[in-house]
Amino acid sequence: MKIRKIIFACLLLTACTQPTLQDEWQDWKKQQSDNPGTEDDENQQEDVTDSLSFTYFAFLKEDNPELADDMVCTNLSSQNLLLIPTCELHLPCMLKPRFALKGGTLIYNGDEMVSGESEMYCSYNQSALIRIEGDEKKQYHSISFAHYTGLPVVEICSESSIRSFWQDATMTVHGLGKYADRQSDSIKIKRRGNSTANLPKTPFNIKFEKKTPLLGMAKGKRWCFLANYRDRSGVRNDIALELGHMADGMEWNPHSVFAELYFNGNHCGTYQVTEAIRQNEDRVPVEALEYSDTLSDVISGGYIFEVDDHFKRTYKFKTNLCSWPVNMRYPKDDDMNEAQFDYIQVFCNQLEAALVSGDFDVMRAQMDYPSFIDMFIVEQVMGSNEFCSSGSIYCYKKRNGKLYAGPLWDFEHQSLVSDDNQKVYKALWYPYLFADPVFSEGVKQRWPVLKQRFEDRIFDYIDERKSELALSATYNDSLYPLEGKNFLNKDENLTFDEAVDRLAGVLRERIQTTDAYITTLP
Repeated sequence: MKIRKIIFACLLLTACTQPTLQDEWQDWKKQQSDNPGTEDDENQQEDVTDSLSFTYFAFLKEDNPELADDMVCTNLSSQNLLLIPTCELHLPCMLKPRFALKGGTLIYNGDEMVSGESEMYCSYNQSALIRIEGDEKKQYHSISFAHYTGLPVVEICSESSIRSFWQDATMTVHGLGKYADRQSDSIKIKRRGNSTANLPKTPFNIKFEKKTPLLGMAKGKRWCFLANYRDRSGVRNDIALELGHMADGMEWNPHSVFAELYFNGNHCGTYQVTEAIRQNEDRVPVEALEYSDTLSDVISGGYIFEVDDHFKRTYKFKTNLCSWPVNMRYPKDDDMNEAQFDYIQVFCNQLEAALVSGDFDVMRAQMDYPSFIDMFIVEQVMGSNEFCSSGSIYCYKKRNGKLYAGPLWDFEHQSLVSDDNQKVYKALWYPYLFADPVFSEGVKQRWPVLKQRFEDRIFDYIDERKSELALSATYNDSLYPLEGKNFLNKDENLTFDEAVDRLAGVLRERIQTTDAYITTLP
């Protein structure tokens, strides 16, 4: 017992010496930010980084019997060196790093380190601060450790915080044997969202220079990192998208993978890495439009638009009769011409007129009923407040073809709420669609198929997600406590397990209430 106390006292004493280097490092970083310098200064800094850098840094099992496996840093160009354990790692403790330098010597707590012999204090709560020095130059680094949760780890490094405009960053993906690793990809990053953009947990988008696969998903340039801050369960968006994949009357819905995010070495919690809604062969299947396209047969498609009261797009309009807020998503603002914009406005207004007047022939000719039926069923089962409030509702139109419903989006807030009774069949175009006997009969025929599919598969899926995210949720909740908040999901005071269990119970109830409505259709 005395030996253990002595060892722990040594750990604490070592930790207490860190603020000296911490202050020195912060002063150095402040000097860098306060004095941007000239091009020559930038070149000099690049020379420092190039001459004083790591070529290898790791904590090896052979040097550290406490470790179950080796931890090798793969992002050596970052000032924040993040070590990724492949199983549970018990910290704090003293560990011996194995390293190689391109130049200089490695200093920790004022002493020169010897690779594989010198120890450093390692903790989840406090980064170990080190510097490489030589030829009167210094290069600083912090050493931190990712929490092992079983999820892949995404590491993003940028010179500033995430902002409302695109900025440069690098991204490294640690797949932990489940997904392909990616090393120091150059990306751009930008904050995303309307009501969620300024919440404590920041959602954001990234884009690659070219189409790139990510975490087992198909190639794409744009990806969304959903924060799900207001959802205590963290899985509402995921469940809705999975129901959308089961409801295969919609041609495409986004895929997603949960991951741990580290931004500039800091743990930011659990994020849902999701395919962005974009036009391409692996996502929304509409034809490409160029700015130069003006011929009538060409500009009949493809288009992607979002019905959303956040009326922010450059190309946007409200329909003539119902004032549905249409925001153009594709073509993008810079790629859309006036002829294309005029075409989609006329198309939407003529279709709206047919809906309101009950012109079933036009409705059947211009709308893809199978996708609108499946969208209705998923939105109704989820009890989507977004849909009932005209938010985040996507549709797309193909060239010389119909209007399709989907993809699904945005279920994080006020869906699957126990005392809520959202009626999607009363929202937007659905009252008009249900007036058509062909559409109504299509819903009645489709519902038993999807009801059986949902009941057979979705609850096992929820249990799997609950198990997969359990440890990650513990760390996420410590970063973003929700107790005492007043969100519309009304689960902020529940534990993660309680929130997921309640959500599953509400989903069962909504399947039954949806069944009661559909079975009474004329």
